[in-house]
Amino acid sequence: MLLALTASLHYLAVIPIIAKYINVPIPYFNWIYVNIICLSTTTSIIWHYFNILLGLDYLLAGIWFCLDIIWGLLLNQPQIIYLNLIIFLLNIIITSMNNYVFYHSIWHVLSAIKCIYITYILYKIDN
Repeated sequence: MLLALTASLHYLAVIPIIAKYINVPIPYFNWIYVNIICLSTTTSIIWHYFNILLGLDYLLAGIWFCLDIIWGLLLNQPQIIYLNLIIFLLNIIITSMNNYVFYHSIWHVLSAIKCIYITYILYKIDN
């Protein structure tokens, strides 16, 4: 239950995008990005709560990761790339630790903060 709850924090990453386009239609690529965030987060919650859809959870998280790397490269924002690599490596390290649920929950919080920060950067660059 704790993992599903902390995974839900990733929904907050859409706020900077939605806030920017509150009164106008969201551009196509940003709309895709918002959908990947929401689908990936929903799938992660389902995986952590019901223990199903693991493959889809990893696939969508991988797509989200790749989109962030592409944004970082195209917009010359290396911090986006670095933050994604740090979070990715932390997730790998956590899988072999004791108290996995606790540490993975903390990882969800850190990952959500990273995601919110990245969408905030993308929002500011797009202005």
